[in-house]
Amino acid sequence: MASAVFLAGLTGLVTTRLVAAAEAGAARYGDPVPVLIARRDLVVGTELDDSTTELRRLPAGAVPPRALHERADGRVLRQPVADGQSIVQRELAGPGTSPLAAAVPPGTMVFAVPKGPASLQLRRGDRVDLLGAGGDAGSGSMAPVAHDAVVLAIGSDSFSVAVGRADVTAVAAAISAGEVIPALRANGAES
Repeated sequence: MASAVFLAGLTGLVTTRLVAAAEAGAARYGDPVPVLIARRDLVVGTELDDSTTELRRLPAGAVPPRALHERADGRVLRQPVADGQSIVQRELAGPGTSPLAAAVPPGTMVFAVPKGPASLQLRRGDRVDLLGAGGDAGSGSMAPVAHDAVVLAIGSDSFSVAVGRADVTAVAAAISAGEVIPALRANGAES
C-alpha cells in the first residue's frame, strides 16, 4: 500500500512538472492562432482555394508578421510559396488580379503569340527568343524581335509570353505580320 501511495505521489509530481513545462513553453511562444498554410509548393499565379491552402493553429511566436489568419480563396500568388509555409500578405496580388497578370515579371509586357504549324511544345516558365518577319514584307527573312522572353501560359492556339519593354514594338509588328517563331533557350542560357 505504501508503495502505491508513493508511486501515485511520484506520478502526480512528474505530471505537475510536465504541465508546468508545457505552460511555460506556451507562454514563451504564445497562444495558438489560425494561420493560412500552403498544402504544397505553389507557383506564381496560383489561385488560392481549399486544394492549395489550409488553416492551421500555430503558436503566435512562430507566425511571421502579416501572415494571413483567414482563408483567401480566389486570391492569386505573385510570389512562390513552399509547401508548409505560412502565406503572408506581400505574396498576394491585388484583389481581382488574374493568374496571368500576377505572373507578369516587372518591366515586361505580355503578348499572345499565335502558334504556328510547327510550334514547339512549350511549357510555362520556358525562356524563348522570338523570331519575326524582318526586312521587306514577303521576303521570308526572319530576325530576332525579342530575347529571353518568358512563357507564362499555353493555350490551344497561342501562348502568352512576357517580353522586355524594349522589344514591345518589334514583337507587336511581327505578330501583326503573322510570323512569329519561338526559339527555346537552354535553361540558364545567357543572351
